[in-house]
Amino acid sequence: MQQRNHYWAIVPAAGIGQRFGCDLPKQYAQLDGREVILHSVQALAESQRFERIVVAISQQDTWFSELPLPSCAKFQVVQGGETRAMSVLHALQALSGLADANDWVLVHDAARPLLSQPVLSHLMNTLDNDAVGGILATQPHDTIKLAATTDSTGGATITRTLNRNTIWQAQTPQMFRYSLLCDAMQAALSGAPHEQSEQHNPSVQVITDESSAVELAGLPVRLVVGDPRNLKITTQADLALAEFYLRETASEQESPA
Repeated sequence: MQQRNHYWAIVPAAGIGQRFGCDLPKQYAQLDGREVILHSVQALAESQRFERIVVAISQQDTWFSELPLPSCAKFQVVQGGETRAMSVLHALQALSGLADANDWVLVHDAARPLLSQPVLSHLMNTLDNDAVGGILATQPHDTIKLAATTDSTGGATITRTLNRNTIWQAQTPQMFRYSLLCDAMQAALSGAPHEQSEQHNPSVQVITDESSAVELAGLPVRLVVGDPRNLKITTQADLALAEFYLRETASEQESPA
């Protein structure tokens, strides 16, 4: 008899969202009357497949404890780190002794509030028997250019046009085996530069998501087709687009079949 898979969720939420241009971190911006992060964790809680949802917040965070978290899931709060990768590692360490080596861990952005249940189920069902794991991703429709920086002001010229059929835009959740992800994140953080180093040396591989760490470990990461509406809130324009998608979804649900 096949053993039932167990699932754990991690939400790194210690960032301050400098590009968002607001006094509050972007995960606490209002979206349809609720905080962005509340939409994100609600999507995970509604699946009712997670043993626990671990949220990594900054030491200065005074907002998360005030949120009306969904009662249908068990939450745990841990202190985040200086980078996303460090926050995820702290959350993984909090699961030590709870999660088995082959359990699944899904890491989801706090500022990615429009994850739908069909997309989440598709990811979990597609990867359920995989040895490593994978991520949600979409392919761009626009022509993609590779650029080279030409001066200190950030001016750039096109180096070449890339084949967009081989380009994927990473989304979350990103889903990997617990022990494998722990080892990959620890190894990557012990030898990789911080995210800020990317601007000084673009050729250096930087750990900006969990897949980056697993890739550095030399393991195959599967791509699972996601949904363009599963966007990440980075700017005010993203927030406006998310509002539009929410209204569109509500209209579709209200329309007669």
